Amino acid sequence: MKSSASQSGQKPTQAWVQHHRFCFSDALRRQRKDLGRSFLTWLVIAFSLVLPALLYAVLIQIEPLLEQRPEPQLNAYLSSSLSEDELSSFSSALADADGLSIEYISPEDALAALQSDIDTSSSSQFNPLPHTFVITASSAQLDELAVALRNDDRVDEIQLDREWIQRWQWLAAIGERSLLLISLILLLGAVATVGNTVGLTIVMRQHEIEVMTLVGATSTFIRRPFIYHGVISGIIGGLLSSVLLIAIVISLYTPWQQFIHSYDISAIAIPMWVWLFPIVSGLLVGAGGAAIACSRFVRY
Repeated sequence: MKSSASQSGQKPTQAWVQHHRFCFSDALRRQRKDLGRSFLTWLVIAFSLVLPALLYAVLIQIEPLLEQRPEPQLNAYLSSSLSEDELSSFSSALADADGLSIEYISPEDALAALQSDIDTSSSSQFNPLPHTFVITASSAQLDELAVALRNDDRVDEIQLDREWIQRWQWLAAIGERSLLLISLILLLGAVATVGNTVGLTIVMRQHEIEVMTLVGATSTFIRRPFIYHGVISGIIGGLLSSVLLIAIVISLYTPWQQFIHSYDISAIAIPMWVWLFPIVSGLLVGAGGAAIACSRFVRY
């Protein structure tokens, strides 16, 4: 017994392709017919996708800054009343230690730098600034050195600049994880929006679904138009999101370049995948939301 497709003069593959074309055109026609509600759905999807794409673009731009891992430093402040012999003895003791990078800043040099920064000069002979040794080494070496210097009478104060580096690295890690969580939350919100829209469409066409079920339509056949409805909504929302992303990048280009160059790092071109992210994500969001709605509302 020949199938209905063969009886109508069509091969099964041709009938399958023709039905896909019909579902696509029908879904597009229905969205144009209900343009107001469709446009709101597209906007929700666009807003949900543009923020993750924009944040990823910013993260890529500042990645060279985040990858800079300066070595921790220890500042040892010695009394300005020390004699030349005491100062030389302290400097020699530091020089004998292995693995230390030492920079000495005299009170005169520190005062000259301070006066240059504040663009002023002073005729006073009093200089309250201490002898300063800036020591760069590994964290373990600086920890041991800090303990020794705290017990040295020649040292008035020490400052270990390691905590701010750790805090910066922790803050960068928190930012990256927060970006991932925000992206997931927004994507789930877009999926829920598409699912709700497609679910409402299914409810409105419930009578048609019952008729198709009675004449022997398969579950895949019934769900296909609604899957296309979700996919079209997701793609159009993704395209709107890409347009918004381009507009935001153009409007912020000049001040962003000034901000990047202030840190002496060169701007990085935004890779192509960032521009395509809203469109691809929109397609997946639309298909996923429609599939969830079909599994919930289409009973077969």
